[in-house]
Amino acid sequence: EIEKGTFSETYLSDDIHPIQICNDDSCGWYVYSVDSEYMLYRIDGQGKAYPIMREPEPSDKYPGFQKNYLWQSVIEYSNGILTYATTSGDYISFLSKEQGFGCIGSYESDNGKPKPTTKRYGNKLLTGITYIGYADLCLQKERIYAFFRGEELKSEPSANIENTIRTFDYKGSPLTKYKIEPTIEPSSFYVDEQNKKIYMTIPDNENQIFVFDF
Repeated sequence: EIEKGTFSETYLSDDIHPIQICNDDSCGWYVYSVDSEYMLYRIDGQGKAYPIMREPEPSDKYPGFQKNYLWQSVIEYSNGILTYATTSGDYISFLSKEQGFGCIGSYESDNGKPKPTTKRYGNKLLTGITYIGYADLCLQKERIYAFFRGEELKSEPSANIENTIRTFDYKGSPLTKYKIEPTIEPSSFYVDEQNKKIYMTIPDNENQIFVFDF
């Protein structure tokens, strides 16, 4: 028998457009918002929004980009640390709630911060991203786990640079990388540190949950 839950709505101000959400430890949420003044907000239980930070570099200075578009990120919160990792480029940052969401550490490779690209198709000039970055985060007691796709979009077909689960400590320092087969593109993952297992869901295999030992 399926039990019916209670559905409720929380209305935000019209200038906040969340595309990512994660829970807080005090009856609230964190959201990543596009086309708004700030990219990260904390939302309390009554729906009131508190701005955390603007995007490090404005996206809308590039033609065809809304505010916060280039810096779209997956977000997760645990142990007083709010982590955001860009879905374009290769940049991950760790913000401390105790320190007013100041950055306590970040990591970027040579592909680094998100960059736009422009291509011409006939008479049309289209803008887009050049590099696919992080796909999901999992914050556990000991470490922060980040699935990184690392796919270059300049070439045809696109070149897979890296397919790994990266780990960081809660000071933002990089630790270990777990290599994943290039053909595996999970939509989400979960790390069981106690039993040393990684669980993944993969869109092409909707009726399966994949389990990896590490």
